[in-house]
Amino acid sequence: MATKVDKFDYNLPKELIALYPASKRDKCRLMMVDTVNKSITNHIFSDIVNILDDTSFLVVNNTKVRNARLYAKKVTGGLSEIFVTDVIDNTHFKGLVRGKFKTGDKVISEGMYFTLLEKLQDGLWIIQAESDIEKIMYEKGHVPLPPYINRQDTQQDKTDSVIGEDTSVSFEDVPVEYYEYEIVKKDCERDGLNISGEAYVPKREGKLPLVIFAHELGS
Repeated sequence: MATKVDKFDYNLPKELIALYPASKRDKCRLMMVDTVNKSITNHIFSDIVNILDDTSFLVVNNTKVRNARLYAKKVTGGLSEIFVTDVIDNTHFKGLVRGKFKTGDKVISEGMYFTLLEKLQDGLWIIQAESDIEKIMYEKGHVPLPPYINRQDTQQDKTDSVIGEDTSVSFEDVPVEYYEYEIVKKDCERDGLNISGEAYVPKREGKLPLVIFAHELGS
């Protein structure tokens, strides 16, 4: 039996929603759920160095958010939108399209035509772009902000995390063992924006993911 999504509803006061990241990313909020003592405490992110100890297992995230939302319109002029969910090759991808369409229909985004080739399950389509879809997303796409972030995306939202480069997630890429780490300050410039943050860098040699908190929301 399917679970009803309304069972996951909860009250989230608008005044408690951070619409923009903290200006200093290590000052964003951190909630610690202690499953042993069954307690919840509030911190700021820089407190994590005092919370973790040598028995801790730190899970790192080396991914980035694609600019997967493309504002579009129907050939007839009505508004539409394309949401890229999975890139198949340079010009073919799976995605959601707002509106009612049939196989062979086209939508227009940024002056380019996108052809709906095949309807899949769960509302997905296989779609063909006129050119490289990764380049289109990078240059023309928008960050798919969650619905409770009631604003348009900005250039800051589109800025990659300093280290995060992988746009696909594979559990095989994450070492299933504990690594000691040290905190390193990182500063760089990306697309004219100055980015600073702190990274947890594994002390062991080898190709391991790092974490830069360049996208943390909160204040």
